[in-house]
Amino acid sequence: MLKSLRMMRINLTEAAPHVTGKAGMPIIDAILEGERNPLALAALRDDRCRKSEAEIAKRLDGVYADRYLASLRIDKTLHDNSMESIDFIDDLITAELEKIGKTILNAAGGGGSLTTPLATPARACPTCFGNSP
Repeated sequence: MLKSLRMMRINLTEAAPHVTGKAGMPIIDAILEGERNPLALAALRDDRCRKSEAEIAKRLDGVYADRYLASLRIDKTLHDNSMESIDFIDDLITAELEKIGKTILNAAGGGGSLTTPLATPARACPTCFGNSP
C-alpha cells in the first residue's frame, strides 16, 4: 500500500507511522470510498494519534488518479486477505495447543486446568551445583 500511496503523493507514513494501524486504515478506506477532502480524511484519524488533524491533512493532499486508486484497492484487498489468513492460522494453532494441553492433562490424571501448572518442579539439591565429583 505504501507504494500506491507514494504514487498518489500521499505521505500517510508521516501522519500515521503504521499505515495499516488504527490511524491509517480508516483513512485508506475513506479514500477508496471516494473521499478526497484532506480535512475530512484527517478527521478519521485515531484519537490517540499524536499528530493534529491539520498536520495529517497537509500530507493527504494528493493525486487521486484512477490508476493509483486501482493499485491502492488491490493492495488493500491483498492486505485484508492476508489478515484473514493469519487469523485462520492463529485459530488452528490455538485449537491444536488446546488439544495438546488436554492430552497432557489427561495423561497427568485429568486434574487441573490449562492455566495452572501440571506439577511443581522439584527443587534442585544444593550440593548438585558445583564441579566436585
